[in-house]
Amino acid sequence: MYVLCLMGKSTRHDYWGEALSLLAALFYAAYIVTIKKVRTYNCSPSVIMLYITAGCSLVLLPVFILSGAPLPATLKTWGLLLILVLCGQVFGQLLVTLSLKSLSASFSSIVLLLQPIIATVLSWLLLGEVLTSTELTGMTIVLLAIAASSLDFNKHASTP
Repeated sequence: MYVLCLMGKSTRHDYWGEALSLLAALFYAAYIVTIKKVRTYNCSPSVIMLYITAGCSLVLLPVFILSGAPLPATLKTWGLLLILVLCGQVFGQLLVTLSLKSLSASFSSIVLLLQPIIATVLSWLLLGEVLTSTELTGMTIVLLAIAASSLDFNKHASTP
C-alpha cells in the first residue's frame, strides 16, 4: 500500500481517492469470494459470466446515462468499445471464474496482482512510458509476495 499509494506523492493526500480505491478492493474481494462459492455448486462459468455481465449492464446503464457522457458516434468506436469489453472484461473475468474451480480465492487474489505489473510492462513496451524506481520497487514486492504465497510451507514442515 505504501509503495502504491503514498510513495512519491506530494504532502497533500487524496483521501477521497484512496477511500474509493479501498472500497473498490473490498468489492473486488467480495466478487472473488462470491464467484468461488458459486463455482462450488458446479455452475457453468459461461452462465455465471452471462448473469454478471447482464446484471452489471442493467445497473450501470442508468448511471452512464445520468452522467451525461456522450455515446460513441461511429461504428468503428462502437466496435472498439465492444472489443474492449469482450477482451478486457468478459474474457478476463471468464478466465478468473474458470481458475476459481481449482484454486483458492486467497491465492487467486494474490495472483491477480499481476494485472498492474502486466499493464505497466505493456505500457513500457507499447507506449514508451518510463518506469520509475517506485514502480520497479512495487513490481518487485508484488512478485516476491506472489512467489512467497505459492510456497507450501506445511509440506516442508512435515517432512522429517
